Amino acid sequence: MRRVSWFAVGFLVVLSACTPVPTPAPTTPTPPEPSPRAVAGGCGDTRLWTGAMPGWTDSAGNIGPLPYAMSHEGNLFAGLFANPLRVEHPAAGPNNKILWIVREPRNGQPLRLTLRRLDGTGEAVTQSEPTDSGPGEIYPSIVDVPAAGCWAITAEWAGHRATLELPWT
Repeated sequence: MRRVSWFAVGFLVVLSACTPVPTPAPTTPTPPEPSPRAVAGGCGDTRLWTGAMPGWTDSAGNIGPLPYAMSHEGNLFAGLFANPLRVEHPAAGPNNKILWIVREPRNGQPLRLTLRRLDGTGEAVTQSEPTDSGPGEIYPSIVDVPAAGCWAITAEWAGHRATLELPWT
C-alpha cells in the first residue's frame, strides 16, 4: 500500500510539472489623461483651462478638447466653442457658443443666466436656456453681450447656483 501512495504522489508531481501555467495576457498601457492646464484668457477670479475635464462632465459625451472655465462652487462647467468670446465677429456678428454642464440634476428646470460687467457699468444681460438637450446635464447656448470686458455670470437651475467670470473682447 505504501508503494501505491508514493506512486500516486510521484504521478501528481509529474503531472503538475507538465501542466502549463497560464500566463496573464499582456496589457496595453492606457495613456494618462492630460492634466488640466491654465491657458490665457480668464478674468476676475476665473481661470481658463484646457486638457482633462472633471470626471462628472463625462455624461455629456466626448465634446473634444475645449478651453473651459469652472464655477467658483465647482458645480458648473463652461466649455467655450469660441475663444476668445467676442462682442463683434468680423463676418457673422456675435456668436459665442458655450456648453454649460451642471453637476447637480436639472430636474427639468431651465438654466437662468444673469451677466453683469465686473466693473459695474452697463445693463445686465439675462437669458434662459431650456432643458431640451442631452446627453447628460447640459445646456448649449449662445451668449452675447453688448460690450467688451469681464462679465460676472450667475447661473441658476433647479435650486442650484454657480458663479464665474468670463471675458468678452
